[in-house]
Amino acid sequence: APYDRAILRSLRMLKRRRRSGNGEGSARKAEDDEKEDDEEENRLILSELPDDAMVAFELLRQQYPKCPVAGAYPVVLVSQIYSIVKSRTEVDRQLDNAVKKRDIRTFKLIGYANDELIMKTPDYLRLLQEVLTFRKKASRSRCTESREEKQIDTAFRIADQLCSQGSTKRKKIEAKNDEELNRPKRGVEEVFSRFVACVISRCHHPTIMQSDLQDFLKLAPPELVDVPDAFRSSLRSSETWSDEDVKVAQRILTDCGVLVQRDNLSFIFALPGMGPFFNEIMQGRREILNVISKRRFSEMLVREIEKIRLRFSTLGMRFHLRDVIGHGNIEICETTTGPLLKFHHF
Repeated sequence: APYDRAILRSLRMLKRRRRSGNGEGSARKAEDDEKEDDEEENRLILSELPDDAMVAFELLRQQYPKCPVAGAYPVVLVSQIYSIVKSRTEVDRQLDNAVKKRDIRTFKLIGYANDELIMKTPDYLRLLQEVLTFRKKASRSRCTESREEKQIDTAFRIADQLCSQGSTKRKKIEAKNDEELNRPKRGVEEVFSRFVACVISRCHHPTIMQSDLQDFLKLAPPELVDVPDAFRSSLRSSETWSDEDVKVAQRILTDCGVLVQRDNLSFIFALPGMGPFFNEIMQGRREILNVISKRRFSEMLVREIEKIRLRFSTLGMRFHLRDVIGHGNIEICETTTGPLLKFHHF
C-alpha cells in the first residue's frame, strides 16, 4: 500500500505535543525526533520507488516494435537493459529479485547461451493459454479421424476372429492392446494445467533439469499456488502422476514448443511461436555490426546509422542498437558532433 505522508505528519505532531512539557532539553529532543522521522520517511519513500532495471524494462516494453514477427506480448533483451542502466551487477540483482517475486520470467535465446530474454509472468501465462487453445482446436480435428480409424481396426479384428480360430497367445496380445487403449491418457489441457501449477510455480530459472521436471509433475500442486482461471478447471490438486503420465506430459510440452530439450539431462523453457522473432534479432545484430565495421576506423555517428533501413529485420534500428550496445560489441562515446559508435574487433 502507498505510504501516506499526512498520517506520518499527524503522528509526529502528537509526539511533539507530548514531549513539549518534559522540562529542559525538550526542544533538542524534539529536533532529534524530527530528524529521525524525516530519515524514516525518506527510507520508506525510496523503498516504494521501482528499481532502475524495472523502470528500463517498462520503458522498453512501451517501445516494443509493433510488427507481425514481434508477437503480441513484449519481450525485452537483458542486453537492452544493460545499454540503459550502466551497472550490470545492479541490473542482475534487481532482475533476480523481480524473478523471485514472480513479476517476470527469464528465457534463454535458443542457440545463444549468453543471451537472455525477459517477459512479464502474466504475459507468459496468456501466451500459454493461446497455445493451449490452438492445440485443442487442432486435436478436435484429429479426433474424428482417430475415431474412424479405430472403428475400421475394430471391424477388421472382429472379422479376423470370425474367420480364423484365435490362439491363446493371440488373445493375450489382444487383451493387452485393449487395456492400453482403455487406459486413461492425460489430455493437453490437463498437462498444461499441471505444468503451470506444479512446474512454473516452483521453478523460476530459464532451464530445468529433467529429474526436477519429472518430480514436479508427479507431485500435487501447492495449496497456495495462484493459477489462472483458464488452467484451474482441469487441475486436480490431490492427484499424483505416474511415470507414464510424466512421459506423456513431456512429449506434449515439447511438441507444443513450451519446452526444448537442451541435452539428455535438462530442458529450456521456450516461447512458442517466437522463432521468426529470434531469427530477426540475430540478423539485425549481424547487419548493424557489418555496417559499422566496414566504415573507416569502424566508427559511425548514431544519427547516421539511424537513417539506414535494415534489409533483414523489421524490428527497427533502435531495437537493435540497444541490443548491440548492451551486448558489448559496440561502445558509444559522446563527441561534439553527437554520440559516436565504435566497433570492437575481438
